[in-house]
Amino acid sequence: MRDGACRAPARARVRRASTSARVRHASPSALLADPPRSAAAGAREGAARRGGVGPRRARHLRLALAGALLALAARAHADPRPASGEADSPEPTPPLAAATSARVGRAALEEHSAERLLDLLRLVPGLHPLQVGGGSEAEQLLLRGLDARQGLELEIFVDGVPLNAVGPGRDHGAADTQVVIPRALAELALVAGPYAARYGAHATTGALELRTLDELPGGGAEVHGTSSLELTRGVRRRARRLAYGVTGLASPRLAAGRGLIAVDVGITDGPFVHPQRMRRGAVLGKWSQRVGGGTWRTTATLFSGRGGAPGLVPTSERSGSSLDATLGASSTRASLGSALELRDADGHAWHLDASATRSSRRRFRDATLFLLDPVEGDQREEVLRDTQLSLHGWYGRARQLGCARNELRLGVQGRTDAFASESWHTAARRRLASCGAAGNPCARADGLVSVVSVYAEDTLALDERLTVSAGARLDQHTWVVEETTATGAESRDTARARFHPKLGVSFQALPTLELLAMAGGGARASDPVVAAQTDALRALPRIWAAELGVRWRRGTWLAAAVSAHAARRGAELVRRDEHDPGAAARGDLVDVAASTTVGLDGWIAATPRPWLTVDGSLSLARSRRAGAPVPQAPRVFGAAGVTVRRAALYASIRGVGIGARPLAAAAATEPTRSTAAQALVTATLGARWRGLAIGLTLDNALDASWQEEQDAYPLRVDPADEVGVAHVRTPGRPLTALLTVGYGG
Repeated sequence: MRDGACRAPARARVRRASTSARVRHASPSALLADPPRSAAAGAREGAARRGGVGPRRARHLRLALAGALLALAARAHADPRPASGEADSPEPTPPLAAATSARVGRAALEEHSAERLLDLLRLVPGLHPLQVGGGSEAEQLLLRGLDARQGLELEIFVDGVPLNAVGPGRDHGAADTQVVIPRALAELALVAGPYAARYGAHATTGALELRTLDELPGGGAEVHGTSSLELTRGVRRRARRLAYGVTGLASPRLAAGRGLIAVDVGITDGPFVHPQRMRRGAVLGKWSQRVGGGTWRTTATLFSGRGGAPGLVPTSERSGSSLDATLGASSTRASLGSALELRDADGHAWHLDASATRSSRRRFRDATLFLLDPVEGDQREEVLRDTQLSLHGWYGRARQLGCARNELRLGVQGRTDAFASESWHTAARRRLASCGAAGNPCARADGLVSVVSVYAEDTLALDERLTVSAGARLDQHTWVVEETTATGAESRDTARARFHPKLGVSFQALPTLELLAMAGGGARASDPVVAAQTDALRALPRIWAAELGVRWRRGTWLAAAVSAHAARRGAELVRRDEHDPGAAARGDLVDVAASTTVGLDGWIAATPRPWLTVDGSLSLARSRRAGAPVPQAPRVFGAAGVTVRRAALYASIRGVGIGARPLAAAAATEPTRSTAAQALVTATLGARWRGLAIGLTLDNALDASWQEEQDAYPLRVDPADEVGVAHVRTPGRPLTALLTVGYGG
């Protein structure tokens, strides 16, 4: 082929180069909702560098390469050998993701309160976290018209280390982000949709990647202190409460490589009548060094936390307090992860990472108060210990196929979790002799859960406008569980495999407008005890999803994205022990019918002036199961914010809102209850001068009646009362001022 055969018109090449340059040099803080670079965009950039092709040749080439792509996608996981062709050195191929996937960079994170990670998660368009247990547990996560629980439907990674836990009941899939030091974060990235083959069993709505700093910009050290005060009635009484946090970060000067040490300690009593005494301490250590043609990174973390929980409080209780001061939780977690990424002489990428995590949690909760035991109450002690080992390796290469560009990624993953769990009936943290009508403990389970996966992601830019992406993933799940109940001990083991195809098409309709269509399947691993009991036949519900999306960008000052999506989740069996301490001992299982979700997500971000940023996001959805609304599934939620910067000063005001959500029907004769619509406004003012940084934040600036976790079910508030159906909730913060002072150099 002659050199000029694939050459694009000079005018088109100049226009593309100009557009790419503007996008590449956009400030991370200029576009708050800056999406991760799509797989299609990455492949198209390579194709554009090689130029275009004539219309007649392009038609024949597209037909031939489309057939080759389908064949390659079918056998990609079985034949990892790179085909012959021209090697190149591209950036790592980004995952196939919805148009509304978003990234929040370091600059935007620094302009908001970093006291709680919850507040930073609310900056991510399309993600709405709610506090659970007054902050003593993992956040409830709402996105894409679904209640993703505490991570059951959203896979979460911190520097590549999986955060989702494995365990029975409500603990399965929970990803406790309290272990992360908010001020050490460099980036939050939401990969929306189940379309990336590299993500596994909890990525049915997508994946959330949290990446911490490799080192402080400019090196040195810095320390930040934060204290808060509720500006409500009884300020003098509230002033006596403890509420502070101290964070220190340092990047020592090393003879080789870069390093970061971060320490975070804090205590808070919360806005409740009973002081929570929430104490936490976290340590992060990172080291990275150039090795040959790549990088070697090692990360170690340690977390310890303890405190009381307010519990879910009936709406009739106006005090907003916990009815039992003995509720609460304590947890520890330690992890060690290492990753090596290299490029060989041909420019092909090789990546290997491994991690080991040990966690332990003890929790006291009392959801139903005196429903089952009018004398001692229904308090339950739950203990979970988990040891996790994970391994992930992949190979990537890019090459030219005539005038088209192909990027391939082949990977293998393995994860093993050894867990031990216990559930006890207690009163004021004292273990009782029985669990309802059964013996105590209510249940005990020890298990080993293993998942081995192979996947392939292939992206083909047929020309500078059209890109096709295909992926495939094969998961092999194995469960070995020994369960002890009042009826005796029983050991079970089972295994199941799932295959998940993925496909996406991107068309660059205009230099500033990209159209996307994608579809894919996945499966979510359920409670391991249920999987063992049912031979896993109903423990891996399949998820099928599809969507159409649009991305639009105008220079560096305006960007927007919209996705229309639909998903179907298969039926499954779950344990009926959420609000019943004795159900686990009886082995009660509930058949949950299939559900469907349709929705529309969108975000927009603009920087009309260098000193002004405006952003907003909105999610609309409708989820149905057996003709009724899916409990907890959000119908509408959104966020909007304005940030102004002037020299060393910055100010921002941000609001988040969520519409009414259906709650579970308490009984067949009861109507489905709903939460009330609510909104939360936060204002921040800050200044940086030399090495000094000062920030003042008004959380819940309008002092709204903001509620966090909410639910509805039968309970008995007092032993003498009749059983009633209650709408229960955890109150959020009232109007609160947070002052942060930091210094570094």
